Amino acid sequence: MSTSVTLPEDKIEFIAKSDKEIRIEHRIASLEAEMHRACRIHDRRDDFIEMIDWTSMTIDDRETVHNHADRLNWSMIEIDHEIMLASEALYVEHMENPLNW
Repeated sequence: MSTSVTLPEDKIEFIAKSDKEIRIEHRIASLEAEMHRACRIHDRRDDFIEMIDWTSMTIDDRETVHNHADRLNWSMIEIDHEIMLASEALYVEHMENPLNW
């Protein structure tokens, strides 16, 4: 079990976290890191897209670029949704811990 610190009225109180809360927090941290990585790729992709000479590309090349962009965007949407679901699960688990009341 891990602990978290709350500071109500000049007093430090340690509240035990359940194993499930800890796992969910780790999952959220992992998803946030994945989202950060996807955002960096998205930003770099935008920079490279500006440098592309679209007139010299074949139709297949253009489709490849657009498909990659679509996959990246959907991936970011899915990660965001997973973060939301994990956050809701963390809230439920947090509220089920009687020490948090």
